Amino acid sequence: MSRRSRKEFPWASAYHDRHGKRRWRFRRKGFSAELGSEYGSADFVRRYEDAVAGLRSGPGAGAGKTIPKSISDLIARYYRSAEFLGLRESTKTTYRNTLERFREEHGTKSAVKLERRHIKTILAAKSETPSAANNLRDRLKTLMDLAVDLEWRRENPVPSVKPLKVRSRGFHTWTEAEIEKYYATHKPGTVAHSAMTIMLYTGAARSDAVRLGRGNVHGNRLRYRRLKTEDSGGVLIDIPIHPELQAVIDACPDQAFTFLETAG
Repeated sequence: MSRRSRKEFPWASAYHDRHGKRRWRFRRKGFSAELGSEYGSADFVRRYEDAVAGLRSGPGAGAGKTIPKSISDLIARYYRSAEFLGLRESTKTTYRNTLERFREEHGTKSAVKLERRHIKTILAAKSETPSAANNLRDRLKTLMDLAVDLEWRRENPVPSVKPLKVRSRGFHTWTEAEIEKYYATHKPGTVAHSAMTIMLYTGAARSDAVRLGRGNVHGNRLRYRRLKTEDSGGVLIDIPIHPELQAVIDACPDQAFTFLETAG
């Protein structure tokens, strides 16, 4: 057990998981990371220190180790770079959200072997949300620039991949800068902040987002049927719960029917 006092872990807070077990989470300026259940342990301290640096690490001996020259390794190095550290906190949060989603799916893959065809496939998979795909492309370009600087690879393959076309008609798709500005105004705990987080991490339309509640939570996944498809039986959406979304769920009163239920 560490000899540190609780004052030395100022951004750590306790919560109870769905099994009633007491756990700890790091929260600071929109960024959150799981710290495990053993407060002050060596594993807790390791994960806490990673979180302070803007990194999320897993539990257990060796779980926090990163494969050399992997996507995860490159992202971790980017978080420690002067370029990233010089960004505003709200911008860091926005970039982290994009990169952590990418890391979750591709973190163990080689940053050295990432090719143009891989990037095209990754972006094509997000063709339904072209603005989000293009935001990811921008982040990948930055990562690959860093990989070149580190002499992991000779060239950056991202510029040769064209951004996806964004339809000019219909509803405006928010840019990362607009989302960043929104979060800077609407802090965690407000309905506005929760609404944005829910729609960002579920892809739900407003008509679906306002109906989501604890009844849609199944373990570490969120399930719901799209309202617009109810006449045909409804399209079932089944997605993993992102840590940022989990923070909103945890803060929701137990008696609330929906996550966006307001008092009064």
